[in-house]
Amino acid sequence: MALKDTAAAFEPPPPARRVFCNRTLNLRSIRAVGFDMDYTLIHYRIEEWERRAYEHARQRLVARGWPLEKVRFDYGMVARG
Repeated sequence: MALKDTAAAFEPPPPARRVFCNRTLNLRSIRAVGFDMDYTLIHYRIEEWERRAYEHARQRLVARGWPLEKVRFDYGMVARG
């Protein structure tokens, strides 16, 4: 995919589909951002989301020496709620 095509893929949505905020949020002291996946604003690709979250957590645990060689992601074991 060319850079020009990539930029076109991330064009902002039309104004009726945008999220607006009426105040400034200072992120200087924010250390983490959470996601409330309640589908209020967007629809999620759950399997992809859960797989990426799993891989990220797994990489961090392996880096700390956890023995996870045999542990594999199984979407059937994911529980929403």
